[in-house]
Amino acid sequence: MKNVTENSITVREAVAKKLLKDKDGVYVAYLLSIILKKMQHESNGGGHFNVNPDTVLVQKEEGETPKVKLIGEETPHEACNGKPDFDTEVLNQCFRAPETFLGKFSPASDVYSVGMLMAFMLQGSYPYDINESMQKSEILKEIRGNEPDLEIDPPVLLVVKRSLNKTSTRRFKDAEDIS
Repeated sequence: MKNVTENSITVREAVAKKLLKDKDGVYVAYLLSIILKKMQHESNGGGHFNVNPDTVLVQKEEGETPKVKLIGEETPHEACNGKPDFDTEVLNQCFRAPETFLGKFSPASDVYSVGMLMAFMLQGSYPYDINESMQKSEILKEIRGNEPDLEIDPPVLLVVKRSLNKTSTRRFKDAEDIS
């Protein structure tokens, strides 16, 4: 997107500054789903696989709808079932879908990350008792053993809950289905 990187900040910064209202968070997720669908198409079924509050940039002017840029959108990755073509150690562990800890990445993995991002934007916190200093095994145990704690309005709540399903086949199949 043209000029989105100018005067833009990360979603993490926007949440900390309380710049995104409820409808803005939903709109950011919608724009992000369009970017992810394009990446899926360009990679023949792959995706980004590192959607998190530090890789999503937003530009929000007063009275205007937000603009979105996904860092790395120019280089989509192929879907894989065990041997990703990228370094998984650099991924934000808190936004990874459960199956990705086993090396399985698909468009549904990005759906999970968008669900986590929506929860983070709309309630200002993770929907699980996790943080970025935790080990992968601790994060996975927390996610697998608990339901997400979501304080989101009902229409959007259904979208976030389905996106965060622990089983990839029970999520939206890809980013296009979210929108």
